[in-house]
Amino acid sequence: MEPEETDRRHHTRYRKSVQALVKINDTWEKADCFDISGGGICLLSNFRPKLDGAIELHIEGFGRFEGETIRHLSNGFVVRFSSSEHILKQLAVDLDNA
Repeated sequence: MEPEETDRRHHTRYRKSVQALVKINDTWEKADCFDISGGGICLLSNFRPKLDGAIELHIEGFGRFEGETIRHLSNGFVVRFSSSEHILKQLAVDLDNA
């Protein structure tokens, strides 16, 4: 039997209301964070980056991250982080302490 989607998560999800800047085609766009974990972020926005495309983000209070857009939503999109393991471990610590 396949585990539920939430059972397969490797990182705790946090509901955070922070702003992010997302670089798309050399242009920075503002987006709002819906939730974030050590593995990725869900952003609310009117724009949709290309699926599987590399993306750069600056997340208010947490810093700079790299990732790829893995899913479009009706009100935004989801990014899986591809930053270094060290950076993602520090993010997890920062989220636990926020």
